[in-house]
Order: sequence, then structure tokens, then C-alpha cells
Amino acid sequence: MDFREWLKQEKTYYHVTLADRVPSIRQKGLIPSDDPHWGGDLGATSINKVYTAKAPSHAIYYGLLKFRDTFLNNEWWAPAPILLKTRQEISSGTIDRGDKRSVWFEKIIPPNQIEVWWTNRGWLPLASATWIDEDIHYRLGDEGYEDWEGELIGEKLEDVLEDARKMLTPRA
Repeated sequence: MDFREWLKQEKTYYHVTLADRVPSIRQKGLIPSDDPHWGGDLGATSINKVYTAKAPSHAIYYGLLKFRDTFLNNEWWAPAPILLKTRQEISSGTIDRGDKRSVWFEKIIPPNQIEVWWTNRGWLPLASATWIDEDIHYRLGDEGYEDWEGELIGEKLEDVLEDARKMLTPRA
């Protein structure tokens, strides 16, 4: 297989979003962002692009940073981070930064090309994950940090981040 044929092959990419954004993504897909939520070079170069990672761990890393910041800025409440997966081919409108970690798309990734990871169900078509919305969240309760079902997670924000990381990490 030559390089051009390799480029045309679909590859798997990952993206982490917050649960309150999933209903919109389910309707419209992943849309290039005009507010990338990052400062510096990363923020400046990611305007009007959809960030994806080549490995779940890289998407989870950035997703947990955003989740933590949202938690701290929302008075100790934040929608849960959600891992998405898509298969796309490298084409025009695709930027591979060459860092072996990320690829940006300058196009909408349609909802029918997106799957969602849910711990006890595995990978599912995004359209079937209708329970994921703003009600899927973590919060600081009277006795400590809780998940959306009221289950006590722990006493520290680090406990919440670890619980979210475990929830996001696909099992083989």
C-alpha cells in the first residue's frame, strides 16, 4: 500500500466533551469551535477546528483538564466528561500536526459517524445514548463529592477526577 492509499483509509480518533453538550452533538455532530477553551498557541491554532486525539488517553487528558476547570468555575458542579469516537479518513480539511497525538478537522463530523463510550455498555452509536445530558454530572454534596446518582465518590476533587478518568477509559 502506498502513502496515498494509506491516507484514504479511515482511522479512529477520539474526543472528550461534557455531558451537557451531548444532546447538541447528537443533533448537529462535532462542529468546529469558535471558542476552543484553550489559551496560547493551542487555543490560537484550534479556532474553527474540531480537536481529536489519536489515542483515548490523549483525549481523556485534555478532557479532564476542561472538566476540572469547569468544576472549579461552576461552584463545585460540572457535567461529566464523555468520551466520543469517530472513524475518519485524512483528507482536505484535516490537519495532522505531526505530533503523533492529535488531528484537527475543519469540517463537521456528522452525528451518525460518532460513537460514545459508556462504562457498563461499551461503545454505542451516539444516537442511542439518549440518557446522556446535563443530568449526568458530578457535584459537591454535604458529605463529599457525588456523582449524578448521588453515590459518594470521595472527599477531594482528585477523587472525582480519578472516578471520571476510570469512567472514560475504555476496557479491552
